[in-house]
Amino acid sequence: MKTKILNLIAIGLIFASCGTNNNQTTDENTQKILTDTAFVTLDSYEYIDNTNGDFSGGSKDGRTIIIHGSTNFPDGTVIDIQTNAFVASSKEDGMTDTYAEVKVEEGQFYATLNPWNITEQIEFRIFADKQSQTIQEIIGKTGEKIKIDQSNKDEFPEIVIFQSKDYKVNDDIISKIKGVIPSVYTFQKSSEFSKPYEKTLAEFIKDWKDKDWNSMVKHCQSSENKTAEDLKSYFGMIDVLGFQVTSSIEGVKLPSGSILMEVDFILEIKNSIGTKGIQKKNLKANVIQENNKWGVNSTSVTGGLYK
Repeated sequence: MKTKILNLIAIGLIFASCGTNNNQTTDENTQKILTDTAFVTLDSYEYIDNTNGDFSGGSKDGRTIIIHGSTNFPDGTVIDIQTNAFVASSKEDGMTDTYAEVKVEEGQFYATLNPWNITEQIEFRIFADKQSQTIQEIIGKTGEKIKIDQSNKDEFPEIVIFQSKDYKVNDDIISKIKGVIPSVYTFQKSSEFSKPYEKTLAEFIKDWKDKDWNSMVKHCQSSENKTAEDLKSYFGMIDVLGFQVTSSIEGVKLPSGSILMEVDFILEIKNSIGTKGIQKKNLKANVIQENNKWGVNSTSVTGGLYK
């Protein structure tokens, strides 16, 4: 009998522990939206075409798109996904948009859709009237309790609390349909360089292009102590298209004795807001060796980036 009681107590403690962990995760997610600027981003997109190249539309069976995104809105937040289509010669008038509703789970959301036509644009919105009482208590009925960037605000926040940027997809396919030759951008890979500091910069830029912030941290100067969230806030609004190193010279000796190299490079970019089109930037990065490890000083890269 004593053994049974002890077993029941142990089981109770395990369940209590699980409950504490879940609450802790929820509290962490809630804290993020209260302290950081709100975001909803498209992390990956996959287009599957079973129409044998028939872009005229009219069938929802031939196309599948898979969407994965991330956000710092609390778990349970309802996000509306809207896709807009490029219509070559639609057989179904008005069937150009596809909608879906998803709920945030552990900062992530997923959707599989079957659009009528080839998808050209994706956007995310958070409607006020679709949120639960719990979510409204956290973020406010119009988002007044959280920080929302001006570019993500709607004219009527009592209807739309948050709207993402417009994500352009399928550019290569749509360009071919239009008969437009897409621009080709030179992007140097780390394998093309022999100097270790240039290789490190190339890896840093590649991670930026892929928006792999966790990997990007590994190529930063160690003593900067940057986090993935830091890098996302610095570089997340910029889409990298092309990258070329033009020169590298030894810079000043640091008091610590670390070696600093100044690497000049050309970056072809597009601001995610899309207000300035494609830009070519001549930038400079300080790549520093600390404890025998090369790392990019991320702050040095931002000089002239947003001008």
